[in-house]
Amino acid sequence: NSIITMKFNSIKEASAVSNVREDRIKQFLQDPFNNKPTAEEAFKLSLNLGVPLHPAYTFFWSNISTFELEKLREWVLRAERGLKGELITKLMGDIDSETKRILEKICVPHKVRDGKIIIEGDDAYSLSLSLGVYSLLFKINHSVSVLENVKILSGITIRDKAPTFIGARVGRPEAAKRREMKPPVHVLFPVGLSGGSQRNLMEAYAKKV
Repeated sequence: NSIITMKFNSIKEASAVSNVREDRIKQFLQDPFNNKPTAEEAFKLSLNLGVPLHPAYTFFWSNISTFELEKLREWVLRAERGLKGELITKLMGDIDSETKRILEKICVPHKVRDGKIIIEGDDAYSLSLSLGVYSLLFKINHSVSVLENVKILSGITIRDKAPTFIGARVGRPEAAKRREMKPPVHVLFPVGLSGGSQRNLMEAYAKKV
């Protein structure tokens, strides 16, 4: 909300500049969690209003290197495109293990069929525009980050979707090694620390617990 009102006097003006319907912009501002723009709307808003690309269409670019970015862009430029009007709605290209691994690393939904990698819908549109399919003269600059390259290729502001990851180890109780006390005990009584490390009932009794 603050980004739009800082640059425009009204939502109506922002709508005219971005070519996104006024009622849609109102929905995004009033309830952004339940009102997600389409990929086309998201790119129009970013390009014309200067706001960062919507997270739904931002991939995990920092997970790959600039060389992997270059490999992926080459694949996208070679891929067959399905169009709906002027919108790219489908990408289909030859499968190779490296390209598939890169798509998995940046979390692009895709499927494999008949030796082809297929990306459809908003994912195809956002990947194509993020990689500058209409900016053929641009080359990947290996001296700057992947995110900087994507910003240049797309012509819009794109934030780092996940600058930090937090991992946690999840145990498997059914496969865990049996915990044993030394010396082993036959029964544990609910006497707490009064029974010592062995939860000794008589020791607890001696303390008159």
